[in-house]
Amino acid sequence: MLINGRFLTEGSPGFEGFAQHMIAALERRGELGGARVAVPRGTLPMLPLPASLPVDPAGAFQGAAWEQLDLPRLAGDGWLVNFCGTSPWRRRRQLVVVQDLAALLAPGLLSAWQRRWQLQQLRWQLASAQCVVTLSQAAARALWPLRSASQEIEVLFQPGDHLLRQPADRSVLEPLDLRGRRYVLAVDGRWPGGSSERVERLMAELGLPATLLVVMSDRDPSQQAHQAPRAPAADPREQRHVVSPTPAQRRALYEGAACLVYAPAHAAAAEPVAEALCCGCPVVATRRAALWEICGDAALYAEPDDLPALASQLRRLLGSTHLARELRAAARERSLDLTWDRAAMLFSLLGQQLAE
Repeated sequence: MLINGRFLTEGSPGFEGFAQHMIAALERRGELGGARVAVPRGTLPMLPLPASLPVDPAGAFQGAAWEQLDLPRLAGDGWLVNFCGTSPWRRRRQLVVVQDLAALLAPGLLSAWQRRWQLQQLRWQLASAQCVVTLSQAAARALWPLRSASQEIEVLFQPGDHLLRQPADRSVLEPLDLRGRRYVLAVDGRWPGGSSERVERLMAELGLPATLLVVMSDRDPSQQAHQAPRAPAADPREQRHVVSPTPAQRRALYEGAACLVYAPAHAAAAEPVAEALCCGCPVVATRRAALWEICGDAALYAEPDDLPALASQLRRLLGSTHLARELRAAARERSLDLTWDRAAMLFSLLGQQLAE
């Protein structure tokens, strides 16, 4: 098995995090025998990988040209695995994990040319790869009309227990003045369809006393020179922004929060809610298919465009310690199915089926 390591060389914590965590889980299961990672010559993975996994810098090209021209040759007759959403367009013996489906699920988030280009990439991938993996049934249904007749689309639900592999770093709470204070979490930035603007409006309308809003993001809002005008939000004195929190800091924030409010523009996958559930954090979310698949009965829901209903669910949760305890218990129970070891087991079974 050859693993496409192109995006692992860029050090991004987004889609590449899926590859990092899956590879680590496969290594714990002893499933990486004979596997190696290919990267463009002159580069190395910037995300941690198991020491036992060989990394081969090879090829004549870089970037997309390397992926399309060098990578198929390096894979030879073996299986090629693409964890990060892009892949060679003219290779049958490969598996592709498709994570970005904005062109299908939320086309309004993209410009016309971005939408056309992403749709064309999806068509090329689905026309060639023997197996496509998505992170929700909703994503699989969206891809179904584009698939070839002999192609399989499999689903691996987004795990979130990577945050539990190290102790929570509660030092993040001090500079934010969060110790002993009630706060609601929102996310933005690299998470698909970041939803913090809607949550800010919601908090402003509710006017909840002594309740802070904490936004986790990979970008500093004060440095976003080209962002679109935003609707009036909550009192800035009642907001905190955490830029690029470490996994240990995210764990501390989830564990200390009253809840996570997640209202994305679309949700082909749901990393934030999976992380929250694994940390025992209650979730208030919009009733999008992928979120329902991940959370089940371990969350409170409102319709996607119904901000008053979302506000009502948040007020209901914050006003009931009994409901909060029930949701925390339900989150921990649901999280038992959202582990990387379980995902790696299913991935291994899929690989065995494809090899037959």
